[in-house]
Amino acid sequence: MQDDLSRRVEREEDKGLRTLAQVQVWLTRVVQDWNQKDEDQKACDIHNVLKRKKFVLLLDDIWAKVNLTEIGVPYPSKENGCKLIFTTRSLEVCGRMELMLRWQLSVCPLVI
Repeated sequence: MQDDLSRRVEREEDKGLRTLAQVQVWLTRVVQDWNQKDEDQKACDIHNVLKRKKFVLLLDDIWAKVNLTEIGVPYPSKENGCKLIFTTRSLEVCGRMELMLRWQLSVCPLVI
């Protein structure tokens, strides 16, 4: 999506899109286009960008298994160099996420 957005910005700049007001109007159109897509179309857009990139995805405080395919995220592997980091307070979620590595941290109470 970021590459697509960058290309769209470059094309618009070539057309003479220069003023802040014009940029705001253009961005509003892009957001409206995104909002009109269904979840499958959005997942496809996300996947098409991420499949060509190395990325680190951080999911904080999850409470259920996240299906990466459903949200368009390629499964991280050594081959693609991508990483997934998530935090949860549920050992059950850890088991469902098919982890390669798992660290359990103990929490120290905050003393004020």
